[in-house]
Parts: sequence; C-alpha cells; structure tokens
Amino acid sequence: MPYSFDIFIAFRPLHPSPTHARNTWSRPSYITLRKESTFQYKRILTALASAERRLLNRPHLPDTIPPVDGEPPSSTQVQPIQGLKHPAVKEARDLSTAAGRRKHHAFLVEGLKNLQTTLRLDKPLRSVFVSESALAQFPKPTLRQLADLRIPAYSASAGIITKILSTRYEPATECLTVVAMEAVTLERLISNSLKLVLLCDHVVDPRNLGVIIRTADAACADAVILTPGCADPHGRAAVRASTGSILSIPVIQVQAPKVSLRQLRDSGLLILSSSAVEGTPLWDFDLTRPMVLILGNETSGVSPQLRSLADDTLRIPLHGSAHSLNVAVASGVILFERLRQLRTPSP
Repeated sequence: MPYSFDIFIAFRPLHPSPTHARNTWSRPSYITLRKESTFQYKRILTALASAERRLLNRPHLPDTIPPVDGEPPSSTQVQPIQGLKHPAVKEARDLSTAAGRRKHHAFLVEGLKNLQTTLRLDKPLRSVFVSESALAQFPKPTLRQLADLRIPAYSASAGIITKILSTRYEPATECLTVVAMEAVTLERLISNSLKLVLLCDHVVDPRNLGVIIRTADAACADAVILTPGCADPHGRAAVRASTGSILSIPVIQVQAPKVSLRQLRDSGLLILSSSAVEGTPLWDFDLTRPMVLILGNETSGVSPQLRSLADDTLRIPLHGSAHSLNVAVASGVILFERLRQLRTPSP
C-alpha cells in the first residue's frame, strides 16, 4: 500500500568549532534528502527504516536509532520558541486557512485531551506546541511518549499560540497539535463491513458539521461523507465542535455524491433521506438495517438530485409551532432512535 511521511530532523556539526559545542543541535526543520548530501546517510536511513516499521508494522526492521557519540539522550525536554519565524510556527500558522491545510495536508487540534487521543489512536503527528503557562503541570508521561516517537515538542507563549490560531483573543488551551490528514477513499471504506454511514449534503455551518461528526462517533457510525459545498471539517470551528471525534471517525469528501451513493447501494446499504415535511415517521421505520443517512442543508434540506436516489425518506414528527429541527439536532434524534431499536447496551 503506498504511503508517505515527513522527516523532521536536527543536525549537529561533525567538526565543531570551539564556539560550537559538539552536543549543540540545530533547530529542527523539514529537509529534502538529496543524492549529493554529505550528512550521515546511515543514521538517516536507519531513521527511515524505523519510521517504516511503525507505519507498516514490520517487526524485523530496527526499533530504535542507534546512539551516536555526543547525541543527547531521549528526554521530556521541550524546546522553547521565541518568535514567529520558526519553521514549525510558520507551518502551523498556515493551517488556520483552508488553503494552508490543503498545502500541508495537516490540521490543528487544541487541548491536552485531544493530544492524548491522537497518541492513543496512533495518528500521524507533526509537532506539538505547549503553552508556557501550562508547561509546569503538563503530564510528563505524555512528553516522554512524544520524545520516544521523536515528535518535536515546543513551548510557546500565549501570544504565539494566539498567532497560530489567528484569533483576536488569547485562547485557554494547554497545547496545540499539528496532525497530518489521513487519506481515506470511499473504495477503501466500502471494503469494510459497513453498518451506518452519514452523508452531509451541503451542510455549510462548520459548527453544525462538527456536532454531526461528534454525534456520528457517539452513535457508532462507520464514516461521515461530505458533498461539495460542505464546511471544511478540519477548520477550527468544526474541529472544536467535534470535541476530538474528527480524530476517531473517517470523514471523506467526495466530488460526485450521486456516484458515491450508487456505490454504497451496490455494497448492500439502504439509502435514506431525511426531511422536515414529508416521509415515513421516524418511529415507524426499521432503522436496524445497514444504511446511509442523508442529512441536508440547513435551509433547503436534501437536494432533489440526492433525494431522488433515496430508497425512502424519514421525517421526525414535530409538535408545537417549530417547523423544523437544526440539522445537527435532527441527526442525533435519528441516530439515537436507531441505537434504541438496536438496543445497544451502554458501554
């Protein structure tokens, strides 16, 4: 299976001058390996083999990089960052925009709990920024785990954290984590035994999208599929609203939703559309079958093109004067009615 990864390396001088101590390391930075490079090939190749072993789970490859004379031991030390010109800060600041996220194939998550989730789920981390105010109380086991995985960890002032997030106020977060996006295709998803897939049709509010992802995760969905025109699931508002579920459930953006629905139907899934005004009442429908649930735009609902492909339409019976529910609320009602019908025991 093809894969890719970035290398984040610091170099030390092979022949240091009196003013440049042998155990002084340069600032870590991304590098491009070239044939004519004079750096230590053996160490770089060993590091590559170690990364390959972790990625492909090949136990016969070396597990650690052999120690080199003068190399600092693995520790929980966090490198301080003093300014915005640091290459790791420049990359992280780019991730505040959709264009930057596409360029670097990465996004930001905030908070210690989300960092620990990425480590627990073995997600591909690029770097971690710890707030100076939280550094003293930051869990040492987490820092040791980052060091063992050779993931760069930096301490940054509240001002730098604010600049990275591009906010007008000082965020109350212990840390920021740069997470590489994982490429998940619909074909790979279909190869698994799917029970429940959500398809969001032009859901434009990132907070609604984040809550839908969070709800899908809580209701044991296999994946969330997004049509063109949906909010960016990796933007700050959506990631925060998902409360970390963006790390736990595959989110796939497709360009041809009609083709995708046909592929999902061919794999054995029932296609259900949701509506505020028509269709079978939710309580009268059997939701225990493997299915795709289509959730529509906040104003106009599911598009006619996708609605025409549905096997059936669901309606949540409403009382009072409200004419519809928020799309994120509606997703929760339908998904947890499905869980009730399945009678899934609480964990």
